Amino acid sequence: MEIKSRFTALQLAIDYLRKGESLLIYPEGTRSIGQKLLPFQIGAFFIAEYTGASVLPVFIEGADMVLPKSQS
Repeated sequence: MEIKSRFTALQLAIDYLRKGESLLIYPEGTRSIGQKLLPFQIGAFFIAEYTGASVLPVFIEGADMVLPKSQS
């Protein structure tokens, strides 16, 4: 993703939170193949810190079985 697109995505997320909307963010930035956890990207943490939004960590088991990465 180019820098301009990343900035736009961050700005949209911040705007949604300021309007009282909720966001679902995958902190890895993408889905891994299999069950290996990838390193977290900084974007989700930056958004939470910048806006003061609460963070609710959630684990979704079996999502790869419902929608494999090759279909997304």
